[in-house]
Amino acid sequence: MNFIGDQSTAALTLSVPSGDITVTNTAPQYMTATLQDKNGNPLKDKEITFSVPNDVASKFSISNGGKGMTDSNGVAIASLTGTLAGTHMITARLANSNVSDTQPMTFVADKDRAVVVLQTSKAEIIGNGVDETTLTATVKDPFDNVVKNLSVAFSTSPADTQLSLNARNTNENGIAEVTLKGTVLGVHTAEATLPNGNNDTKTVNIAPDTSNAQVTLNIPAQQVVTNNSDSVQLTATVKDPSNHPVAGITVNFTMPQDVAANFTLETNGIAITQANGEAHVTLKGKKAGTHTVTATLGNNNASDAQPVTFVADKDSAVVVLQTSKAEIIGNGVDETTLTATVKDPFDNAVKDLQVTFSTNPADTQLSQSTSNTNDSGVAEVTLKGTVLGVHTVEATLPNGNGYTTTVNIAPDTSNAQVTLNIPAQQVVTNNSDSVQLAATVKDPSNHPVAGITVTFTMPQDVAANFTLENNGIAITQANGEAHVTLKGKKAGTHTVTATLGNTIPVIRSQ
Repeated sequence: MNFIGDQSTAALTLSVPSGDITVTNTAPQYMTATLQDKNGNPLKDKEITFSVPNDVASKFSISNGGKGMTDSNGVAIASLTGTLAGTHMITARLANSNVSDTQPMTFVADKDRAVVVLQTSKAEIIGNGVDETTLTATVKDPFDNVVKNLSVAFSTSPADTQLSLNARNTNENGIAEVTLKGTVLGVHTAEATLPNGNNDTKTVNIAPDTSNAQVTLNIPAQQVVTNNSDSVQLTATVKDPSNHPVAGITVNFTMPQDVAANFTLETNGIAITQANGEAHVTLKGKKAGTHTVTATLGNNNASDAQPVTFVADKDSAVVVLQTSKAEIIGNGVDETTLTATVKDPFDNAVKDLQVTFSTNPADTQLSQSTSNTNDSGVAEVTLKGTVLGVHTVEATLPNGNGYTTTVNIAPDTSNAQVTLNIPAQQVVTNNSDSVQLAATVKDPSNHPVAGITVTFTMPQDVAANFTLENNGIAITQANGEAHVTLKGKKAGTHTVTATLGNTIPVIRSQ
């Protein structure tokens, strides 16, 4: 007699693999469903359906369409493969009944075939050792399952940066993060590497802090000649607070407005900093003096100002000579000041330049034969003399440029003296015999004085008896002498007086 199990009291028990199962999609996992009646008798040839929840069903595959038949032991077996990590409920059910059992199966991501993707929160950071970017490594397996608790190694090339950690485990979302900062400028390659060798890279540029850049202006310690061709190179060095050179910054070089028209800045004073942080322009001009040059940054208006000194063009200097008096008295005391004013072609005073003074004839006395110009471009000497006449005075510069004027050395007419000379003879009173009277006029330095009016007179009580040539009036000649003739008709010794038109002194009268 053959006994069979009682299906009306059937019970189903599902057995599935325990532990974490890696989602390979190739290694099947076997599920065993055992069907028995209440007395423990196996129920054979019964259809059992195996299933996973609908929301994940597309990620799994069950052998034979999820159907199996119980064998003589009441056991039905099916294999399961899948690609979705997580704990999923597996159900075995007796066909066309409510008899079932459900068990969990845990699938985990495939760490051995994990792939990493690296991202940065910022592709560029400031190289101040403070600003930083976050390196985010996202790790998944080939089926897009996040891989958690996997160590990710971080590195950079060049290795001159600061990473918050060199390695970090992924979190529940398969993410590992570290931060990167540095002070060495340039493009750095950041890399995230998994234990299986898989890796990903991104570049991070460490850049200077342009917004806080500062400028230093350097001007060579030289004097620039104001010939509008001699020049000086101005150098503006731009660095950030960490002393990194800053390239690509516009620098504006300017001169004070009140003198700017006298100077020329290369490229209108605009230059761009190069890789070394330097910007250069040349400056030339035509106004002597110490002037301030300012370098200003175009991005943040930071500036620096330095002095530059322009000096007059001595090689092209021109001299103008003037006298304080065009005529002096030839007494060796009276003097005139010779003033030589020296300027370059752009009207700048030339200081500390030797001026040579000379006269022709050279019979004068100069206080100095040479004198250096002062800060106003002026050199002065004095001239005096005792040799009468017109003297040519010359001021000459080292470049050969010269200038002349004249100074007349004249007798001291205001202090002239007269000497009357009458020949020692007796004149016949026939009113025709005559004697020549000679008045000699000289100044205190014994120079003959020409052009002086001399008046010859006789005493009033006898004057009617005598005749003086030209009414007794004569003008001194170059030798200082004035002459008239005297004749008369009254015998006796009489006094003749010679008087100067500008004075009264008489040295001798007869």
